[in-house]
Amino acid sequence: MAKDPAMLFYTADFLIGVAFMSMEERGQYITLLCFQQQRGHLTLDEMTKAVGEVSPTVLEKFVRDEDGRYYNERAEAEITKRNNYNASRSRNRTTPKHMSNICETYVEHMENENEIEKDNNKRENRGVGERERKTFKRPTVEEVADYCRERNNGVDPQAFCDFYESKGWLVGKTPMKDWKAAVRTWEQRHKDEKPATYRGKPLNKAAQEIKSNAPNYAAFSWEIVKEAVGGV
Repeated sequence: MAKDPAMLFYTADFLIGVAFMSMEERGQYITLLCFQQQRGHLTLDEMTKAVGEVSPTVLEKFVRDEDGRYYNERAEAEITKRNNYNASRSRNRTTPKHMSNICETYVEHMENENEIEKDNNKRENRGVGERERKTFKRPTVEEVADYCRERNNGVDPQAFCDFYESKGWLVGKTPMKDWKAAVRTWEQRHKDEKPATYRGKPLNKAAQEIKSNAPNYAAFSWEIVKEAVGGV
């Protein structure tokens, strides 16, 4: 079997472990961990050739085996987990049901990684469902009319639908999300509009009175226009 090129490396634990080391000592430490993963337990001579004179602070991170070689206990544990996992997958591939066996014999740390992936997939699926639920559905004239009657707002449902149909149901450049909210906006505009008046009367009514009573209708019509636009 080819040499495994990797092991699990817990960055938070590493940073805590080197908190009081100099940058040079940190470099020695991580280099020796890499050599341990690749070559196994190391002699002091091998360590010195790899990083120069080993700092006493760094050397404290390693223990000696029965042959006097140095190794880091945490790295050794992670290397062993990884090797066990690889060996189990290799054994499972030799059986007829190797794929199911592989799934059932994950080492604990590999299962944790799979759980994270499952959680991410669930969140993505929920996001798709929410987007589908929020898909805009164009209302019919009847639906708008019912809503306008419910609110008694005086909005013309046909004009409303025709207007937004001509706009591709966009609000500015943004696709509409809630047509009822748009109706309420039209409703407010309808309330805010003030009909043109002449001497306190609606313009159409004032014009009729002037036309029937005034000897100079043209002159009074001009007065109506001036008052309607605020004077000229």
